[in-house]
Amino acid sequence: MLGELFANDAHELMRAAEVLNLLDLGQALMIAARERKESRGRHLRSDYTFTNPLLRDKFLRVWQENGTPCFAWRDRIK
Repeated sequence: MLGELFANDAHELMRAAEVLNLLDLGQALMIAARERKESRGRHLRSDYTFTNPLLRDKFLRVWQENGTPCFAWRDRIK
């Protein structure tokens, strides 16, 4: 995303790092919302109005590898 980040003081640097973190979190949320092809709880989709029983005990994991967002479904650990 950015090659270099400049700040005049520690407070400004902290705020800049906070904004970059919020952008990463927002991207992860969008990926997760797009991948979950069902409606469940407060996550309502007009194109997927049903609750998929196959995803009941599944979790969607989202992470970054070399700056590229990745995701994978995993079973709930009991």
